[in-house]
Amino acid sequence: MHKLEEEALNRGFETGEASGRQRAFDESKELGRKKGKELGLELGFYIGIIESLRETENWESHGESKRASEIALVKERISRPGVLASIQSIEELMQHLEGIESLSEDEFDILLKVRAKFKVLESRIGFVMDLMPEENQIETSMNKGLELF
Repeated sequence: MHKLEEEALNRGFETGEASGRQRAFDESKELGRKKGKELGLELGFYIGIIESLRETENWESHGESKRASEIALVKERISRPGVLASIQSIEELMQHLEGIESLSEDEFDILLKVRAKFKVLESRIGFVMDLMPEENQIETSMNKGLELF
């Protein structure tokens, strides 16, 4: 191979390698942002549900209205055996995940525990809370509020 060809080949290789590294960096950065948003959405979902369940302890139901019967139903489900313990357990685990920048192996294990305990909570309450409801449920859920519980 001639020296000129070799130099051109080396320059092409170096340029291609640099371009490949930059592209890999950009793609991994984008993937990291996407996964970070998904994780934030998931953790926010758990926090929102737990806070909502805690708030229902202070709700009052008066009379025979549909709203009063829905409140009574939610309160009954929250008072089932193990529900408050599940809520407290999730809250304690979530404290370990506050303000994290990235998931270490230990924090990922905590996230898996939160997911498992959330499934137990759903079972004890007797309903499934879906992070990403079907599109046709969104309007219903927004309008009916308590029917999520």
